[in-house]
Amino acid sequence: MLYLPRFLIPVAAAAVLVAAMPAAQAQFFIFNDPPPRRPPARVPSAPPPAPAPLPPQALISAPFAENATINDIARFLAGLPPVADSPLERVTRDPAWQKHAASFDNSWRQLETQRLSKIRAWSAAHLKDRAGMPMYYMFSGPDFLYADAFYPDASTYILSGLEPVGRIPVVNEFTRGALGNLRASMASSISLSFFITKNMKQQLRESALSGTLPILLVYIARAGKTIDDVTLVTLSPDGTVSPVERSAPQRGAQGVKITFHGGAGKPKQTLYYFSTDVSDSGVRASGFLKFAESFGPGNALFKAASYLPHSGNFTQVRDFILNQAEYVVQDDSGIPVVHFKPEQWTLQPFGRYLGPIAIFPGRFQNRLADLYERGKPKPLDWGMGYRWRTNESNVLLAVRKDAGTRQQLRPAISGTPAVKPPAESAAPAMPVKADIAAPSTTASTPAMPQAVSAEASALPAAQPSDLQAKPVLPDAAAQQPASAQ
Repeated sequence: MLYLPRFLIPVAAAAVLVAAMPAAQAQFFIFNDPPPRRPPARVPSAPPPAPAPLPPQALISAPFAENATINDIARFLAGLPPVADSPLERVTRDPAWQKHAASFDNSWRQLETQRLSKIRAWSAAHLKDRAGMPMYYMFSGPDFLYADAFYPDASTYILSGLEPVGRIPVVNEFTRGALGNLRASMASSISLSFFITKNMKQQLRESALSGTLPILLVYIARAGKTIDDVTLVTLSPDGTVSPVERSAPQRGAQGVKITFHGGAGKPKQTLYYFSTDVSDSGVRASGFLKFAESFGPGNALFKAASYLPHSGNFTQVRDFILNQAEYVVQDDSGIPVVHFKPEQWTLQPFGRYLGPIAIFPGRFQNRLADLYERGKPKPLDWGMGYRWRTNESNVLLAVRKDAGTRQQLRPAISGTPAVKPPAESAAPAMPVKADIAAPSTTASTPAMPQAVSAEASALPAAQPSDLQAKPVLPDAAAQQPASAQ
């Protein structure tokens, strides 16, 4: 037996412990200074495979559908019964289509009960004398659903987003196989009130129903409209619109013009959707605002706009709406309230303002919080936007004080793409207000409001990226009930 002096016992114990440790832990035990840890090498993930190009037959109508009208096709996509004598009547006997129709019917029953009927009632009570005016909906994507709910009698709907237009759909076996993907691409819009970029990127990829056009057709048909014509168009930098010619190279912003009517005796309405960058640099190059200016004063909607109107990179679109709109309906992701001058606008808050969700730090608005605190907001029995739950949503109604008194330029709606009016009748270009900035960058501990310039201090400029479509939300948002699937 080995006897050690008492003073050596701790040293021996330490030696035994170190011998039993891995080298790195032993070094820390002795020198109290662990070696630097190298982060694990990241293996670059392979990009998703590019979708296979569609075979030529995917772009050709099935023989029984060759004489189908665009309204027939829209009702087929929307899961609605065909009109009398439609060549697509045989589709209703297809079990896959019947399943598709039943899914949409269920989704629309919930949507109509929980949201759309209530929005229409709110609109009728608060948006007076809006019939026959154009409606501007920037950062909309293919969201005709809410454009129509708020402004059902607009003469022209002007929508924009980064999502591609796609092709005019046909009905064949490839289309039938893509109906599930179409429902999936619309699920968040139906259940949460807005599209989610990540989902749309995947679901609007190359397929028989790619792009925003099939979604627009579904929403128009489900709104009870009859579609008269669909024309793919292109936008020139000078603001003129021309029909797409298959043999010509495609230049400029790509878009679609859809004309439709709401029933016997109802006037025709027109929808333009352009796939275009509406950042300051984007609109300077695209001619989009020049085109929109030709329609004169109108009304506007902002919903789930990624807070881009708060940014210094989207001032021209923001100023266009402030100059052209008479009524603006928006959630807090739209134009910051500090830009609505009290001498020009009356502001009426609805619902509750809880600030932005976590993925949008720095977008808290002190002035808006103050407006909700002192403005006695009326309750909402419906929800929309990123805080889409009924008891969390905020809606601001901004009404121009001279609404209805300004000269209105309302071009006639025809079956051909609009052409820019003569220079003497076009509205002047909107100036960029360089002296107006954006709100505080601290969402968790916002500073008390000082002057307008204090709350509107410059934010980091948002880039013209996928944010213009809609952001990627946490998975929890996509897992909420009332899905379209």
